Amino acid sequence: YFDTVALNYICIRLIVERFTLISLPNFDF
Repeated sequence: YFDTVALNYICIRLIVERFTLISLPNFDF
């Protein structure tokens, strides 16, 4: 159970960080 919660948290955090990077106009990669 704990492993599933940890994996879900990691996935959600990665998705949120990716959307944050996409939404920020200051990053020009």
